Amino acid sequence: MKRLHLTRFFNNLIALTLFVVPTCRLIAAESKAKKPNVVLIVSDDMGWKDVGFHGSEIQTPNLDRLVAEGVELDRFYAYPICSPTRVALMTGRSPIRYGILSPVGKSSKALPVEEFILPQAFKAAGYETFMTGKWHLGVPDETAMPHRRGFDHYYGFLSGFIDYYTHTDTRRRQLDWMRNGKLVNEEGYSTDLLADEAVRLVEGRDRAKPFFLYLPFGAAHTPLQAPEKVIAKYNDITDRDRRVYAAMVDAMDSAIGRVLEAVGKQGVLDDTLVIYFNDNGGARAGADNGHLAKGKGSVYEGGIRVAAAMRWPAAIPAGKKSSQLTSVMDLFPTLIDAAGIERGQAKPFDGRSVWPAIKDGKKIGRDGVVIASPQEIAVLRGQWKYIRSARENSQRASRLFDVVKDPGETTDLAGKKPDLAGELDKLTREFLPMMANIAPRGRGQGGSRTRGLLWRNDPLLIALDENRDSQLSATELGQADAKLRALDRNKDGKLSADELGLRRR
Repeated sequence: MKRLHLTRFFNNLIALTLFVVPTCRLIAAESKAKKPNVVLIVSDDMGWKDVGFHGSEIQTPNLDRLVAEGVELDRFYAYPICSPTRVALMTGRSPIRYGILSPVGKSSKALPVEEFILPQAFKAAGYETFMTGKWHLGVPDETAMPHRRGFDHYYGFLSGFIDYYTHTDTRRRQLDWMRNGKLVNEEGYSTDLLADEAVRLVEGRDRAKPFFLYLPFGAAHTPLQAPEKVIAKYNDITDRDRRVYAAMVDAMDSAIGRVLEAVGKQGVLDDTLVIYFNDNGGARAGADNGHLAKGKGSVYEGGIRVAAAMRWPAAIPAGKKSSQLTSVMDLFPTLIDAAGIERGQAKPFDGRSVWPAIKDGKKIGRDGVVIASPQEIAVLRGQWKYIRSARENSQRASRLFDVVKDPGETTDLAGKKPDLAGELDKLTREFLPMMANIAPRGRGQGGSRTRGLLWRNDPLLIALDENRDSQLSATELGQADAKLRALDRNKDGKLSADELGLRRR
């Protein structure tokens, strides 16, 4: 009888083992396979010092929270202008390869539709993919629309900047506000509307799938516009541009907070990788680049070193500051590495994954990170930055700075370290032939000033130039009175600087 009981016992034990072991393996596999949600937030034209965690008077509690509960990417580099940064983000490759180092128009040179880009990688991995915000990668036809390039849902604007209330392209006065390719005429402050849409998408998503949300705000790009109640918070700032600019950043931070709150209400915020960065250095209108040299458009630190942070409590230790040299080209490989998904059909990256540095604090060596404007190329490696002309046979002297000790780039060390300068110069050689086909901004291929530059920078002439030929015909002059009256939004019989768009440059 005892033998029978023992036999039954061992049989039951074997059966239990056969059940438990596969089940444990299944649970472990599911745990390993569980992918994080990803929220990628980009601000526009903000200065290095325009966030609370860099000591700004502007209130940014939600961005500050990302740093407090995650890691600050202290040496994060973007390109010095909007469109090139977005090319690098979407492809993981240098925008020099595509000839895009200046802002692209809605129908001008665009990121080729053949490129396999970041949202497509997430979509292929089973993610729901959403975008609410600024595209600015060119849309020559329907196939180049964001909702045709990997995003399940797109809401926002295609050009570089719009009026925050009318949602019109401020240069052509045309509506630039859409949902999945269809123009929509809606009321509201664009920063708030983008957040509202993001909240709706998060709340209505398929809970069985992870989601990828790309949220590139227009703020704090010109025109300088913000809700009056937010501007009133900064009445102690005497400079009007700075006061309105501060309110724009404040409003954007509040919008970010609402989106993260929506994620949190679903109980998945700690399972969500949130990354924030700014697209280039601050412009002259209201921004503060602090101790960094120069600003937007320049390859000096004030133009390309930007505020950035990442939060994911499940994987990233809180309250850290990473000095790892990181660029916007690294985000594609880093995000897919962190999420555990494949690169798909993406072309070879110029960037590389820095996920081990972010997650574990491991130092990742770099041969060199190349950043360029139409005029100059910079190479970053370790503490060093080398700057030279973008023209291969230029006689202009190159420069070398220790940007860790000298972030203001006041002391040129090229003369003292010629071997190092020469070594870094070699890293520009692959790109210099490509640069020969990229005209300096505001100049034609031959280096002469383009006739259209004056017109592109003068909103009054733009408003009257109906057929965009950079000339005023007799017919257009005959319509001038009606057009100028249309610009007079408050109907006071005068055209203010805001109505003319002069504060928007």
